[in-house]
Amino acid sequence: LPQLEALGINLAYCQKIANPGIAALADGLDNLKSLVVLKICLYNLVKIGNDGIVPVVKKLGALRSLQTLHLNFFWCSGFGDDGLAALGAELQQLVDLREFSINLKDCGKVGDDGVTHLGQALGKVNKLQRVVLDLQWLRSIQDAGVMEVAKGLAA
Repeated sequence: LPQLEALGINLAYCQKIANPGIAALADGLDNLKSLVVLKICLYNLVKIGNDGIVPVVKKLGALRSLQTLHLNFFWCSGFGDDGLAALGAELQQLVDLREFSINLKDCGKVGDDGVTHLGQALGKVNKLQRVVLDLQWLRSIQDAGVMEVAKGLAA
């Protein structure tokens, strides 16, 4: 469906899905060059980690028409700093991105390094108008990580 402009994928509570299933979604993103809105919800997929999510986020930078990106990784307990680093690298390529939200609630492997990558990347996306960062229950982040996010948002 190369003409597709909006895509929402909600897999909340599909707890039998693991990394290979999520990683397979990456192949489906290859031909969606007209995509303007992408929403992915992986809420409470506790078997999901960087191995599943990183292949998906590595496809985002090629979606040059993307203006709205909503990611919900609440309770993806295996998702962490390496995943956010990959996401940050891709976000910087989305030159038309105007709206971005990410829910990282209780992603236990996210720490200062991950939120630093995210903050730095957001500072380089010039057309952003709306940003929502849900960092609740990230017990490993400290002042340094939040300060980097603040710097990125102020850029």
